[in-house]
This record gives sequence, structure tokens and C-alpha cells, in this order.
Amino acid sequence: MNNFQKRTSHLVTWMVLCFVFVVVAPVLSDDRKALKHQSDKGVGHAFKNKDHGNETTGEIAAWMFGVANFPVALSIILKAFADMVPARLNLRDPVIRFNRQQKKHLIKLHYWLNPIALGIALTHFLLSMCRSTTLPEWGLGIMVLTALLGIMMKFKLSPASMRQKVFKFHTSPILLIAAISILLIGHSIAG
Repeated sequence: MNNFQKRTSHLVTWMVLCFVFVVVAPVLSDDRKALKHQSDKGVGHAFKNKDHGNETTGEIAAWMFGVANFPVALSIILKAFADMVPARLNLRDPVIRFNRQQKKHLIKLHYWLNPIALGIALTHFLLSMCRSTTLPEWGLGIMVLTALLGIMMKFKLSPASMRQKVFKFHTSPILLIAAISILLIGHSIAG
């Protein structure tokens, strides 16, 4: 195993350990035990009124993620349209050219705004308190993982043998749907 593969495996190991810590630590806290005790009595969410979030940073992060990922969503829509349009309409080539042009000019939004949005999302997380669920932590963990995979793709930090797998995992719709679903459900419970 070469030096780069060792560093990559160490990075992945540390990421997994940090993710496990984020999930396990709240469960072991006194607040979680009190919440469980209160819900066993039928009182419900004892800490619901103590949950609070910094709405400004949350909204900024959400809008920035939306703008940063707009070129990718547009590209997916244009590719699907090009595949579905009947050949007799002669629209396939113009749509493909337009998609190439929009990616050429707008993909920089994806590269630059996503890390900034992730930083704002981390700030939002640090300024917020949610004792009633760990779903926001899970969603943030998935977003961090997706961003790290994107950085690995952009700067070719993974070994050549892993690049295809990193690309497939980063662009997986399941990862995106899971992250958005977990964030939405977690925020609705906390809110």
C-alpha cells in the first residue's frame, strides 16, 4: 500500500469514527436520558421548548446549497430531456450544446458555493441546539461526506482505481435524497 492509499484509508477511518461519535454522544448525554424518561411517562418531548436554531444561517445555507447545485440539477434535466425528445424534432444536439455551455459557465458555482454553504451550515449547526433528535447531525454528516467526495473528485485526491467509485457515490441520487430527507425530517421534529 503506497503512502497516498494509507493517508486516504486513515482519512476515511477518522471520518467514520467522527460520524459514529456524532451519533453516539447525544444518546449518552443526560438530556437524552431525561427525554426518554419523560416520554416513558407520557409527557412527550420534554426538551422541545429548549430546541432552537439560528434561522438566518440555516436559510442562507439552504439557499446557497440550492444555487450551488442548480447547474447540476439543470444538467440532469437537460440530459433527460435530450434522451426523451423525439429524433424528428432535431432538438437533441442543440440541447446537448446548451448543456455543455451552461456547465462550462455555471459549474464554478457548484465548486465555489458548496464549500461556502457547508461552512455556513456548520455555523448554523454550532449556533443551534436540538435535543429532541439527532437527525440534523446525520444530515450534516451526509452533506460533509458528499462535500469531501466532491473535493476528492475535483482535485483528484483519490487513487485512480477509486475515482469511478468516488464519482458514482458523490453523484448518487440516493445520497442526495437521503440527505435532504433526513434534514427535512430532523428540522421538522426540532422546529
